[in-house]
Amino acid sequence: MLQTKNPLITISFICLLGISSGAHSQVYRCEVNGQTVFSQTPCAPEAEAIRTEPTAPSAAPRGLRPGEIQNLRQQSSRTDRERARAAEHNASERDRARLEEATRARQVVPGMTPEQVRRAWGSPSRVNVTDSRYSYNEQWVYERENYRRDYVHFRNGLVTSVSR
Repeated sequence: MLQTKNPLITISFICLLGISSGAHSQVYRCEVNGQTVFSQTPCAPEAEAIRTEPTAPSAAPRGLRPGEIQNLRQQSSRTDRERARAAEHNASERDRARLEEATRARQVVPGMTPEQVRRAWGSPSRVNVTDSRYSYNEQWVYERENYRRDYVHFRNGLVTSVSR
């Protein structure tokens, strides 16, 4: 028998009993010595029967085969490039001028495309990629003299930050 004054524990126990059984199950609640008691059998003559229903299992997502995963990555990458082109195209003339000026000055600033970064700093020494369901992220690593590194972070085809 379980004795408790905490209603949260009581509710949790009732739910647990309902989940653990594949069929309908009966739980009894009664007061014993001023405490609420739950049991699978009547714990007192005045025990209140509580009928629990089994919970429906949740639908598990189907697994993806390797070919499907590669296809999703290609679609994601293509979509990200299209977004980057659209963002660059829709940028105001002033923003475009600011980004081109930074490129000519060999600076990398947020909002740049990969092409602009390559024109400013050249090709990176290494590229780290994180491709998720919601975004495509790249970290470009530039190895500099004296073991110094510069990092350019892209999200969906545009620079979000630069770390030195």
